[in-house]
Amino acid sequence: MAGQPSLPGWLVFDVTDLTLSDNTVHEGDSFDITVTYTGVGAIWAFLEWISDNIGAIPARAQFYAEGMGVGAGEYDLGFVDTPLAVGASPYSASITVDTSAAPTDLAEGVYRIQCLVQVGNSAITGFCDEDLLLSVYD
Repeated sequence: MAGQPSLPGWLVFDVTDLTLSDNTVHEGDSFDITVTYTGVGAIWAFLEWISDNIGAIPARAQFYAEGMGVGAGEYDLGFVDTPLAVGASPYSASITVDTSAAPTDLAEGVYRIQCLVQVGNSAITGFCDEDLLLSVYD
């Protein structure tokens, strides 16, 4: 999905390809979530240069699980920081989620997996909410 702000030729940030290593897991099992994000344009190239030469600018990928159905919970699955680097786009971030450990604590149910990526402390953000479903069974 397109990030924001989007200034063609200057800054285009996209968050795509949200995937799970397994769409069905037993309570307590681990699984991996991966997301890919890209940045292009003159502003993006400048941010990469700053990150390489002055101080690392991280892109933080924050992963979430939204329960489906009445009374279903929403869970923060954790985050991964990836420093920007010249020529490294597309970037990707992966996280291993252990469903038996806090803060996940996923109970039996079906969850929509989502990801928010933010570049440093800036307003450059992108959200991926594809219809990626995870089933957790007892």
